[in-house]
Amino acid sequence: MLPVLLATATVMLLPLTLPGLLAHPPSPAQWAGIALLGGAVYAPAYLVQHRLILLKGPVFTAAVQLAVPFTVRIGDWALGTGVLRGPPRPRCSPPCARASPLSRWNVDGPGAV
Repeated sequence: MLPVLLATATVMLLPLTLPGLLAHPPSPAQWAGIALLGGAVYAPAYLVQHRLILLKGPVFTAAVQLAVPFTVRIGDWALGTGVLRGPPRPRCSPPCARASPLSRWNVDGPGAV
């Protein structure tokens, strides 16, 4: 079923991407990068994902998938290629933060209403 869905999505998105591809076609190096990314990274990842679903179930697989971005970030830091960012910032706009007196990210300061 997944190949059918991916093929359908490709056909539906092709009219949107074709003008850009024709105006600025990818170089041979870019095509090689796309092929390498698909063949060496995504294809094995999908195979592992489907094997995990079969062996451990969807809940365990979803938990593993949630951990992947954080694991990649830690790997980047360990290799020295990642950027250490400052303390976490609120993901809420100021009106939203003001609307919730229980919010610890209240823009007026801790505990302000």
